[in-house]
Amino acid sequence: MAALLAIVLLASALDLRLGAVWVATLVALWLVARRWRPAPALVFLGSAALLGWAAWTHRLAPPAPAPYENGWDAADGAPPAPAAPTGGAAWAARLADVTREELGLTARDIERRAAAVLGLARQAGAVRSRAPGEVAAVEAAARRLARTLGAAEFRDLEARRRQAAAYLEELGARLGRVHGETEAAELLRATDPAAMAAVSMRPVREDLEAAWAAVGRLLRALGGAPPVAATVAGARYEEAEGLLAREVRYTVTAAAPVSVLRIETAALRDVAPASAAVELEYARAGESSRPVATEPWIEVDPDAGAVAIVARWREPVSPIPVRPALRWLAFRRLIVPPLRGRPDTLVGFVVAVAGGPALAGAMAVTLPQPRTAALTVPTWALHHVSRPGARVVDERGETWMADGSDGGGPLAVELVPPTLLLRNRLFAAARGYIYRPNPAAFTGTGGLAALVLLLVRRPRRAPAAAGEAT
Repeated sequence: MAALLAIVLLASALDLRLGAVWVATLVALWLVARRWRPAPALVFLGSAALLGWAAWTHRLAPPAPAPYENGWDAADGAPPAPAAPTGGAAWAARLADVTREELGLTARDIERRAAAVLGLARQAGAVRSRAPGEVAAVEAAARRLARTLGAAEFRDLEARRRQAAAYLEELGARLGRVHGETEAAELLRATDPAAMAAVSMRPVREDLEAAWAAVGRLLRALGGAPPVAATVAGARYEEAEGLLAREVRYTVTAAAPVSVLRIETAALRDVAPASAAVELEYARAGESSRPVATEPWIEVDPDAGAVAIVARWREPVSPIPVRPALRWLAFRRLIVPPLRGRPDTLVGFVVAVAGGPALAGAMAVTLPQPRTAALTVPTWALHHVSRPGARVVDERGETWMADGSDGGGPLAVELVPPTLLLRNRLFAAARGYIYRPNPAAFTGTGGLAALVLLLVRRPRRAPAAAGEAT
């Protein structure tokens, strides 16, 4: 009896709803047993048989995971879809997108990219006989870019960029004082290309994009393809230090006869917060990694078809306590913020041309926004993740791996309190049944209530009469 009551008390401490269900079932069975004595025994046997059959037929899978703070709401079994921003959040998000587009490249970035275009246009004449149309397109794009940069409004790129930054900052201040949707829409029209023509860097960006497209067509005409980049991000929660160790893996590849010569590092470092110390290392396919110090370029040996670069850093993080109604324990919510870096990076390349001189140059390669594909936490600490994925437990800890449906927003993770009583294999297997309504929990609760009544109503042996002692 004591063991049964201890189980009930423990379940009630974890979720008071389970205790309420047990008390309600106990009272109902007691009322029925007053009129029909076999009721508790039949309920206990039926519950045991049903649970045994479910275990034998593998029908006792735990319910779908749900956020700890949402209680027994059955609609929360699937991870919630990212909520679309509304009101002031939507206005701020639109302005932030425009700001990233306008200020994503510094004046120095634009100058380096313009120099790459002009330098490649000067060398492209060496392969004119093999791709005359594509070479002419590269030269025309370079002339157009030179004319744009030579215009009076773009001769001082840094001053132009400061004007754009001041314009958007003032717009943000005015947007913060807006309350109506109509007024906000009217104000945001100031971010349209025509309205920002006096301060925007759009003409330069459009000329650069046209130049990169022309360079890509030239490389394809020479039998290759422009370099491409892929990104993937991971994180590890270091609970004792209160830090989130993050890393982003970049893979830059090129198809023969194009090979990678060097890669600009500024954009690879800018994915981390400004206060973080970033460590870079790189490796060619099949080779060991090499550290990168503070050099602005990663110089790669010739004939590199693929280069992997890893950026690592650590940033402070503070989990938020989560204690919903009717639940005594406080879980922790960890927010993994999304990563946002520069839109592209310069990649130097060389094209081996059969029977002629090689063509060397550089072009901007788009960097996809890094998405968090894996998160490692202490073993048995992971309760719920806001996106679907698989879980793996190994010597490193408990790792969540995304299933590819990452929407790019923040990742919300709920962690079990750091106590040995809760961070173990047994509780990890049981908490799905405890924190979500499911047939197994209700059947087990009914069986426990029936067993308590059977033990309480068990006939006791009558004491021996005083005269029988002799």
